[in-house]
Amino acid sequence: MKTIKLIALFTIIATASAYTQSKCEEELIKYTANLDPDSLTAEVNLIHFIKAYEDLPYYKEIRFTSSPKNPQYFLFKKTNPDAKLGYKVFDWDNIEIETETAANIGPGEFLTTLTKHQSGDYKLVIYSKSPDGSCVNVSLLKRNKAGNINIPSTSLDKNTNLKELALLKEYNEKVKRDDLPYMSEYSYVLTRNTDYYFLWERNTNLNLIVANSNREQQMLSDFSGEKGLYKYHCDNTGIYYFTIYAKEPVPQNATLKFFFDEESRKSNQK
Repeated sequence: MKTIKLIALFTIIATASAYTQSKCEEELIKYTANLDPDSLTAEVNLIHFIKAYEDLPYYKEIRFTSSPKNPQYFLFKKTNPDAKLGYKVFDWDNIEIETETAANIGPGEFLTTLTKHQSGDYKLVIYSKSPDGSCVNVSLLKRNKAGNINIPSTSLDKNTNLKELALLKEYNEKVKRDDLPYMSEYSYVLTRNTDYYFLWERNTNLNLIVANSNREQQMLSDFSGEKGLYKYHCDNTGIYYFTIYAKEPVPQNATLKFFFDEESRKSNQK
């Protein structure tokens, strides 16, 4: 799918200095420039620098309107997926409005909206009690066509887009509080000359090892700026083992998504 350039791209840098631009802000500018909104159109992109200054918290208000016919969606993208950043929505009478996550796209990247849409003016409050100097982008999106909502995405590399990959499996890891190490293992038959992808969601400290039938560890390629995303090119058809582990696990509900690139298989069969 050809990347659609956003019609409106307004960048607001929430930082005390008007003359400097952080590396994480530059990363998010590239992110917003390559968003593929599809059924959702971004009206504005707000990039905020969660500056760590002395012992001060971070607080920012964003005004917006929403209605049943034209509901508001928010696309969050954090440069640090583990950043302690919260958000709340209030109506004009300062009554908190419930929100729901429409989709978890990747580490630190998710789409959310109001649980009930009533016509009116609202405010979105973004805050952090422990600013860490990272950045967050908040895109305000509205529906531009009827039908199912297709989640906005960005390019993983020059040849791959997450929306174009086929999901094979989801491995849900429920780690409880315990002094024991954590380990689980799965097997899958992989096909030669095919690109496979692993994507972590809500992962705190779990690791992944891929091994062939001889228990030889395989090399995974990661992606700069895409924490928790790994690629594996299979050279030989056979059984492969996915080992998920942590020596000092923490309680969490993590998900490992397993994809394959159908186009890579087709091109290598020619």
